[in-house]
Amino acid sequence: MRASNRVILNTVAQYIRIIVNMVLSLYTVRLVLSTLGENDFGIYSLIAGVVAMLAFVTNSLVVTTQRFVSFYQGKGKIEKTKEIFNNSLAIHIIIGLVVSAILALFTPFLFNGFLNIPVDRIETGKLVYYTVVAIIFVSFITAPYRALLISHENIVYISVVDIIDAVLKVILVILMTFLDNDKLMLYSFIMLFINIVTFLLLMIYDYSKYTECVIPNFCRLKLSYVMEMGTFAGWSVYQTGCVVGRQQGISIVLNRFMGPVVNAAYGIGFQIAGYTNYLAGAVANAISPQIVKAEGSGDREKALWLSKVACKFNFFLLSALCVPCMFEIDNILKLWLGTVPKDSNVFSIMVMLTLLCDAISIGFKYLVQAMGRLGMYSIITATPKLLALPIAFFIVRNNFPIEWVVIAYVTVELICSLLRIPYLYSRGRLQMGDFFKDVMLKEIFVTTVLIIVCWLITSFFDCQYRFLLTFGFGLTIHFITIYVIGLTSHEKLIVNKVIRSIINKIKKN
Repeated sequence: MRASNRVILNTVAQYIRIIVNMVLSLYTVRLVLSTLGENDFGIYSLIAGVVAMLAFVTNSLVVTTQRFVSFYQGKGKIEKTKEIFNNSLAIHIIIGLVVSAILALFTPFLFNGFLNIPVDRIETGKLVYYTVVAIIFVSFITAPYRALLISHENIVYISVVDIIDAVLKVILVILMTFLDNDKLMLYSFIMLFINIVTFLLLMIYDYSKYTECVIPNFCRLKLSYVMEMGTFAGWSVYQTGCVVGRQQGISIVLNRFMGPVVNAAYGIGFQIAGYTNYLAGAVANAISPQIVKAEGSGDREKALWLSKVACKFNFFLLSALCVPCMFEIDNILKLWLGTVPKDSNVFSIMVMLTLLCDAISIGFKYLVQAMGRLGMYSIITATPKLLALPIAFFIVRNNFPIEWVVIAYVTVELICSLLRIPYLYSRGRLQMGDFFKDVMLKEIFVTTVLIIVCWLITSFFDCQYRFLLTFGFGLTIHFITIYVIGLTSHEKLIVNKVIRSIINKIKKN
């Protein structure tokens, strides 16, 4: 398939996935919150969050496998990709077993007073915890199969599997409401079942489609690959660990001082982050393999250009959703959830601002991964994120307004995002002047126009479904501004070519 056709097909598939998943997920969360209640929903969010502090390894290893497979695909070394996949899958299985065992050993510590959980729900909480640990192990062994699909840019099948995942959640959660079993326990079993189905769908397809996908052979592990991939994965884990450690650390701080109900509001905020991250993931899946392949073939200029495109389009797509959503957050939460946990709007705005700050320079993260130089980059851009945790502890302990946590959280994220720019200037031949002119100034201008439009609508209109006007009119102006102001002449030529190609395909059909 020609590269341009693949990009079009992948883009269409991802946007169908995004729309379907967001609609179904929004409904599912409302149903789960209504069925479990704020207290049990907060308990599940807290337990899943504690486990996620170590489960971040999964996402890091997906990045590792995809990076090495794409890198050697760029070099045209197919046999190496087989060895990489075999080593990666074996490592995933081993680490998954070790992490699961460690998590199980933590059970007495967590449930003997550390977590603020009502006494009558502690035994159920333990069972939920063990179920979530099983989910983590399944996600470990699923990671290489998903990474292989991303490296081959087969976003269509990933989108189909993700849609099946979302549909199953809705169906099973609806069935859950008619059963008399413990709803919290039943919900955790449903999540485990769906994760197993996703694993089987990805594994069976990969083995039938790709020659690089081999049955794991522990006897064929190569120390050189294990060391190289392990070093890369270790720093990738460190980066993600700083993000998740900050996120879940603050969740525990809130739980300790304010109880499980506030975890429900905090969990709602990060549910919204997950939905908006669909857009960031769409751009990453489409561009990241191309950046790695360009770097693998020795074309640094192409890799730099692609990384700047990733920065710009990630930010534009996220702002298209986040800015109108922040202006209409109260109406959206009320329509979505019915009964809205206190401070859900504050935490929702916090995570959306955080995503926008990260998106300013997110493409450089993909380029550094392609270069394989993660050590100093991780220390410089990830470590400062942990500063938000002691700051949040100080704010909550001294009963300052919760909005102060938001300001600290977002400020730290913005600083970390901007630190990527001087790093790539010194290590990756980035021209900072061109980046500020072609990317950052355009991001600022385009988003400012959208903010003004949304502010005018919300200031002068007041009706039940005003958010439809805010999104509809705001996005229309937003995408016009992106095309007229936000794109360079070269990017406009590419967009025009893609649009003409789509029109010609429609006419032929």
